Amino acid sequence: MASSSLSHQQLRDVLVRASLTLAWFVDPRSKGFCTTAEVAQQAHSGVGPPALPSAAPLRILATAATAGHLLSAEVASPSAMVALTDAVAATRAFAADAIVVRRDEQTGSPPWAFLSARALGDSCTSVAHNGIFIVALIRCSTADAAIPLEELITPLAEGIARSQRSDGTFRIFFDSHGDDSWELYGLEAILGIGIAALHSGSTSYAHVAWHALLGYKKRFDSGRVRPMVAIFFINWFVQAARATSQAMAIIGEHIASRAASDMACDMADTLAGQAGPLQAAAREPESASTVEVACALEGVADAYSLACKYGGDVPRLGLYMSAIEAGVAHLARVQAASREAATNGLLPVGAAYGFGASLSAEGQQRCDIIAHAITALLKLMPLIPPAEVQQESIDEPQTPYDSSSVNELMF
Repeated sequence: MASSSLSHQQLRDVLVRASLTLAWFVDPRSKGFCTTAEVAQQAHSGVGPPALPSAAPLRILATAATAGHLLSAEVASPSAMVALTDAVAATRAFAADAIVVRRDEQTGSPPWAFLSARALGDSCTSVAHNGIFIVALIRCSTADAAIPLEELITPLAEGIARSQRSDGTFRIFFDSHGDDSWELYGLEAILGIGIAALHSGSTSYAHVAWHALLGYKKRFDSGRVRPMVAIFFINWFVQAARATSQAMAIIGEHIASRAASDMACDMADTLAGQAGPLQAAAREPESASTVEVACALEGVADAYSLACKYGGDVPRLGLYMSAIEAGVAHLARVQAASREAATNGLLPVGAAYGFGASLSAEGQQRCDIIAHAITALLKLMPLIPPAEVQQESIDEPQTPYDSSSVNELMF
């Protein structure tokens, strides 16, 4: 591993604080998935919460996965536990109503499933919904669940698998032939089925993920990815590649596993380099987009893990660690700006430890920005060993949580 000025305690402190605002986002009073500036303005005017935007259902699933990840990592603030735990419970309960199973009696093929657009409150449902919900269910699983986890994730994985085209890419939507959002949705599907393969040891799911990874890499190499989404495409690609690499390794296909790892690192070099969003944030913090920094940090964290596993060269590891340090420092600055805004009465107290869209837009917080930031930091925790240091006390806003109706928010 490369040497680093980062400490385990620094990462933990930012995460513990962030868990408070994530809990605020899944609190029914915030209604989530809109900017905190809007929520604060409505709270002062007495106007009710706005309708959720059309992208909210997928963000809800991803936020639920993040809540489960935080709880399993045991880094959430005690003050956040009730809201996060209720969000996790709501995720499991949602499965019974949302998963629509189909069977083809004529072919005898395995049952497959998709998520109900009606239950999602959305106009359509896609392989990305299946993929992210697989991740959420695994993150939110418990041994005493009423429905065994395999009974939920297997049909969802089959739904992804049956949507695969001959070139490896997926038909994105279950109820239409459109291919909108393929740059993100296709890779989120790979991540889901790759993690399903890791969970189940399924050779067929691992092969679906590998074939899809090659298909989307070919699209990227041919210039089909729009520049405006390139950072997000690369982040999801690296995450999907890591899951695929691990899945191929557990079924004994080590050449493909190494190839997936190499592809991930080659792509992540772009995120970590001087022209990437992490190093740029260190040079010009006022101009940096927080969601770009958080997403790039996710991808580089995964690439760093893969590079260490396969004995990555020292210069590459050094490049990644330099970018990681820049990204974490920027997220800490953005979080501090949110705290200052809340102290000055410009933000609700619950949003005090969130991440605004930029340093100068601390009020523009969304659940997906904080979810990307938290996930990136959680990925880094195992890479930065803890030192024998005294736990610092962390000031927390005294925000009571009434999570009795969290199901109304989450689903």
